[in-house]
Amino acid sequence: MKPIRCGGEAANAHRQAWSAERSAVNYDSVLKQKSLGSILRQMDIQRKLGRHILDLGSGPMFQADGATGMPRRSNAIYYPYRGKRVVRVDWSEPNAVSYRPPFLSVRLDAHDLPDYVDPLILHHINRFIKSHGRNQTRNWPRFHTIVVSDVLNYLNFNPVLCNLDRLILPGGRIVIQNTINSGIANRFHRFRPTSNTAILDFFREHGYCVEHSDSHFNPEFGLRNPVDVSGHLMLVVRKMRAKAKPSVSS
Repeated sequence: MKPIRCGGEAANAHRQAWSAERSAVNYDSVLKQKSLGSILRQMDIQRKLGRHILDLGSGPMFQADGATGMPRRSNAIYYPYRGKRVVRVDWSEPNAVSYRPPFLSVRLDAHDLPDYVDPLILHHINRFIKSHGRNQTRNWPRFHTIVVSDVLNYLNFNPVLCNLDRLILPGGRIVIQNTINSGIANRFHRFRPTSNTAILDFFREHGYCVEHSDSHFNPEFGLRNPVDVSGHLMLVVRKMRAKAKPSVSS
């Protein structure tokens, strides 16, 4: 699959808007932590999660405490930590690179992955993943699992997902959590997904096997900011391994 540049002026304007309000961004992580935590625990028990995880649109690692303003409130999704290395990518991260085991948090725009990333940041990612390949300032490592949670409404989703296909290992899994048209409306991307069917169709057309698809929303998650959850989707897809070509006997 050829690299797709989905940045340009639209992405720059989107990036600047988020950057201008970075200190005020307030992700509600209740749904992420409870619903995704359950899915990821099940995957780990079934040995489907793997060791290297990319969390795209993770939100800042810490949010300011409402009373003191100090960065005390964690926004991290629950992961079965033992033996894992999680690269967290979000444009709202306050630092270009920060390390807090088992996480490496980097400030990147999802539209820039994987071809338009600062070589120094990429070097940090490869060292963290302990990738031993050549050109560690140019080539991304590949991941066993990629988590994309509550960010597709802010992305030109089709080319972003196309580019993620280059970062997932054969047999690896992509976990999608998304609610159509839920979030900060004035930050939505004009080419965001308009239905869950569009997301499912993308993966089916690109050779992924759907292992879990659930549009049911459990009200016990208790969101503090109620949203229309009619378009909620929890999806786990697996990248199919390429079949070996049969040998041709002479």
